[in-house]
Amino acid sequence: MKQSKNNAVFNLNNILISAFHEKKQFTDELIVENNKIQKYADKNLVNDFNSIKNGKYFQIKKEKDITNETIIEKYAHSQYEKCFLDATFMYKKTGDIKYVSPIVLSLLKMKNSKYAINKFLPVIKKHADDNPDMLNLLAEVYFVQERYKTALPIYEKLLEICSGNQVLYTLYYKLSYIYERVYQDKYIDKQIELCKKALDIIKDNSGATAFLAKLYYHQGNVDKAKKLYSTAYKNTESPDVKLGYSHFLMSIGELTKGYEVYKTRFESNKVMYPQVLTQDKRWDGTSDLKDKTVIAHYEQGFGDSVMFSRYIPDIAKLAKKVVFVVQKNLIPVFKSSGYENFCELLSHEADVNPNFSTKNGMGSVMFNTGNGMNRIPHDYHIPLADFPYLFKESPDKMLHSEGYLRADSKKVELFRKKYINKNNKIKIGIAYHGTNKSIQTYRDLQVKKFIPLFKMKNLEFYSLQVDEYSKEIDKLDKHFKVKNLKPYLKTFEDTACAMNCMDLIISTDNVVMNLAGALGIKTYGIFNVYPEGRWYKTEGNDVGWYKSVRPFKAKTFNDWNNVVKDIQKAIIEDFNLKKPD
Repeated sequence: MKQSKNNAVFNLNNILISAFHEKKQFTDELIVENNKIQKYADKNLVNDFNSIKNGKYFQIKKEKDITNETIIEKYAHSQYEKCFLDATFMYKKTGDIKYVSPIVLSLLKMKNSKYAINKFLPVIKKHADDNPDMLNLLAEVYFVQERYKTALPIYEKLLEICSGNQVLYTLYYKLSYIYERVYQDKYIDKQIELCKKALDIIKDNSGATAFLAKLYYHQGNVDKAKKLYSTAYKNTESPDVKLGYSHFLMSIGELTKGYEVYKTRFESNKVMYPQVLTQDKRWDGTSDLKDKTVIAHYEQGFGDSVMFSRYIPDIAKLAKKVVFVVQKNLIPVFKSSGYENFCELLSHEADVNPNFSTKNGMGSVMFNTGNGMNRIPHDYHIPLADFPYLFKESPDKMLHSEGYLRADSKKVELFRKKYINKNNKIKIGIAYHGTNKSIQTYRDLQVKKFIPLFKMKNLEFYSLQVDEYSKEIDKLDKHFKVKNLKPYLKTFEDTACAMNCMDLIISTDNVVMNLAGALGIKTYGIFNVYPEGRWYKTEGNDVGWYKSVRPFKAKTFNDWNNVVKDIQKAIIEDFNLKKPD
């Protein structure tokens, strides 16, 4: 963790301990957390923390007259720490529950809900039945914690008892959002109705307009969705609205325009920009590069790096020199693919900053946490997801969709000899889970959903999962012979070698599917009813970006059983197997 982040954690935790300093679980947990990061932090912070730990708590200077109005004013001006401290002081002094709301709301804003908020949940629940403010606060806690199913009936109850345009607008909008999060394609008409009611109250809200556009798109009304998205985009500075519009454009195949709008992604807090690089050196696609040095750098997950690395050979033809900065565990597969012939490969901060190291296996550390990037001499830089716009990508074009990476053939044969069974069975590699982001976008499934495939004759399965979800394999009935390859997959070159030993890869939308497509390996790609925005083609023989990946999409939300049935049929047809009796 970067020192500034640790300092922020120190400061926040000191505020919490100063306010409560009680022998409670959350306080003990905060002390443990601070103990772990002391070696990174400023000496003054360590001294402050040790004083708190030893019982010498901060003497917080209180204003002479703290009132509910001054507390609310601090919250309104985003002074969440001060609001929290004042409200906590008054709550301890008076026991009045009106101070619970600013305490909890401040904690939510400070992104610290794990322990401290739980302290107040019993109080909130106790008064929720006869106090609408407490009921609303309870709903807000569940909403921020993304416990949408729990929040849903509370918001519906609030809708029955509350009045006032601003309150009703918020309730209609949040209910529409929650129904979409919980039920996806189910109750789509109700989702649209709720969002329209919100817009009837506040007609020019771009966020609600963009969300309504998304719902119409889910309903199948592309023209209406496009019109609403365009209106929202023109009338807003909201980064989230811009992101939503860009994803919509991508999903309908308008890739160049979609990725042009997507250039604004760094305005949001969802995608980090390397702070040491300047926007004026971000290549615009027109400036001459023949005598220039360009940094092409990753920005998000492994799948993005694999997908957009296809453009590195093309930018190398335009520039004098290309430095490709990417996650360290992808470096070996780029080397085996010959990328060193046209670029210099650097594995994020570990290579850029000699004082930085990471030991977390297949994991990665985003380079915006360090300052090594500006040490690379360069004229321009290009975030990887800028490339589709810069090269005017379109469904009719799709550069390198036949595959552009490869594994070392000698290493493939060595992997096959060491870890793959010698028999005539059809060998299938599987991956069923991605990162936390894939959880939020409903891309994953449990390995037990594959059991109908495991029962098929003449097939042999190998798990390509390398994270904690690989443990699901060990929980399967031992009757199902699924070999867990996790111990042998240290880098993505190892994964590429394993894939080249397979007759077929079956994967959800994650890095495994992207890597298989980039390697040109026969793959069945699994998608939920609403795929992530980049996948503009999820029907037919391929996904557009990769010709070797055949899409299998759920017709309704999380309808994995029918997807697996379709995959069964496809395996039988593709490998000329006998149909089961």
